Amino acid sequence: MRCRTACLRVALALTASTASAVEYVNDPLSNASAPNRGNKGGAFSANGWTTSQESDAVWWEIDEALPSGRIEYTVTGISTATSLTGADHDILTMYQAPTGQAEPIAYSPYFRNNDFKAFTRIFGQQEPGRNGAMKLEVAFCPRGAPWYHDEVCTQACDGSGLGYANGNDKDIGWDGAKAYRMALEWGGGKFTFYRDNVSLGSVNYPGTYAPKPLRVRIGSPRHDGVYPGLALMPKGLVFKDVLVTGTPGTMTPVCGSTGSGGSGGSGGSSGTGGGPADSGSPDAGSHTDEYTVLADVTAASWESGVFPDVNDLNPEGDGASPLAVAYLRFPAVTGNVSLAVLRLRTATSGSAAGGSGVICPVSDDTWTETAMTWATRPAVGANCVGTPSSVDPDVNVEWDVTSLVQAGKNVNLAVVSLDQNGVHYLSKEGSSSYAPHLTVTTKAATTSDAGVGGAGTGGGGFGNAGGISPSGGTGTGGSGVSGGTTEGGDDGCGCRTPARSGGTGLALSLSALTWALLRRRRAG
Repeated sequence: MRCRTACLRVALALTASTASAVEYVNDPLSNASAPNRGNKGGAFSANGWTTSQESDAVWWEIDEALPSGRIEYTVTGISTATSLTGADHDILTMYQAPTGQAEPIAYSPYFRNNDFKAFTRIFGQQEPGRNGAMKLEVAFCPRGAPWYHDEVCTQACDGSGLGYANGNDKDIGWDGAKAYRMALEWGGGKFTFYRDNVSLGSVNYPGTYAPKPLRVRIGSPRHDGVYPGLALMPKGLVFKDVLVTGTPGTMTPVCGSTGSGGSGGSGGSSGTGGGPADSGSPDAGSHTDEYTVLADVTAASWESGVFPDVNDLNPEGDGASPLAVAYLRFPAVTGNVSLAVLRLRTATSGSAAGGSGVICPVSDDTWTETAMTWATRPAVGANCVGTPSSVDPDVNVEWDVTSLVQAGKNVNLAVVSLDQNGVHYLSKEGSSSYAPHLTVTTKAATTSDAGVGGAGTGGGGFGNAGGISPSGGTGTGGSGVSGGTTEGGDDGCGCRTPARSGGTGLALSLSALTWALLRRRRAG
């Protein structure tokens, strides 16, 4: 009982120290002007803000970093039969303010290549089979000012992800006469989107998601004539009662920067009887290399010769068999391969969407881009990896291809799809920035992956994320993904405190609390 009471006191102290949420925006959208709000198009009235053009938008800027927050709004008029006339309708977007760029920002490069962005998209009539479906997509690659970059994000820094409402790309049901209360919240490594207080789905991310300044927008820069008639704000929607709350904190550090870990006083190693804190160092001998494709080409059954568009990798099928296959070759890798990830990028046009395909091995290393035809294409192996899924335009698509990569020889792969809706990926000729990419991690030996503080009466600390919040690097208190765990003793009680970034200050508070508890215990 004595140990449980001490642990409970620590937990209560943690709860009490959590900062309360701050209200940053509370806008009924009933007036044409409001503090810290900008807009283009639409009409304001006592009922709210009504859209009338594809590019209509309203936005706010929040000058503080919010490691956790929530955006809410009410919308009326969403209907698969009337208002969702395009392909993509990005109703809500949030993103890092690009350095020196005032709103309304251009889609490319400021939003398209933004280091921090999240948006909810409702698909429309131009997406047969997905009309009425909704998804949440998160881009997360903090590379520093100006906070938008043309280069592909490295795997170590990329914390991006997406998720569909109810776990699939099907209509979730919309009533044009009904007012829906929509929400998007983030914090604790997870984005979640809601409709009428019911969770639609979540996307996990590593570390802390806290851009600064943060811009919140009803609408999207992608609606500004980028894909007319396809990507647009639905007309006739009525928005009102926008509420943005959050807990202020520290901006996510640039990927690759260093941060303090959880060792020593903040890791619990200074307590009496405590052992030394594990540094949380990465596996000995591990090394990650980035490989750009050497050769890539499509072989298509409808072409008698070489595929004519060198910019396009276009795998597709007839529902039962492949009709076109994309081939890739990467340079030979060395070492003991522990992880290999293939990344392709879909083209930006609306027609680029389609079935992702799977990745299959190819043993032939003699094929060439300039001579391959459907008739001369090399055989494809049977041990394919990945699960076919629908992918959108202008997104990264990744597969774990570890089982298909062998050290010491070129890596030859094939993208094979049976989907009648053929996807269009960018080749190396189509984009030098988004060419097919292979990230390979090799490892010679294994040690501890996560730092653990020494046990003792120091009470334990909080492992820091090591300064690389998306995914990479290990701080001295644990892994970069979540900060790891540290363990404290509290006179043998062994209370375990959760991992949290910025642990030094909290650890000192906990150490003081533990010391006070010990004094009371000894005095009694």
